[in-house]
Amino acid sequence: MNNQLSMKLAETVKEAKKSLLFPPIYEDAYGEGDECYDEGTFFQRQGKGLLCGKMVFYSGEFYDLTIDGDVDLCMEVFLTDEGELVKFYTIRESRYCQVCQETHSRLHRMVAKDQYLDDDEIDAIINNISVDLKTAG
Repeated sequence: MNNQLSMKLAETVKEAKKSLLFPPIYEDAYGEGDECYDEGTFFQRQGKGLLCGKMVFYSGEFYDLTIDGDVDLCMEVFLTDEGELVKFYTIRESRYCQVCQETHSRLHRMVAKDQYLDDDEIDAIINNISVDLKTAG
């Protein structure tokens, strides 16, 4: 990452830590309705409690729509309450249940082994955080 981009990211993250909300990040989640998760397990920090963050980047990698529902594999980046960017790979599934007439959703997130983000991704993250800051204030 070039120096100018690095400095801009640091400034943006500093502002975000003061102004944005950082809810716990689901590792596994379940719920009724599209993208509506009401139970699950959160990521834990070793000895520090829950890992909390705000999604600041999303990149769809795979999507499949079937007769019963859909499956989505994506890369997500969260800004944590400690100011770190953490990259995840996430699988989301939604299925329509004929019995209860509801959509059931679940997700599973895995921390990416490779935490590398290229300059275009970093630039998009800075832009997304800036938009979040404008709407939060």
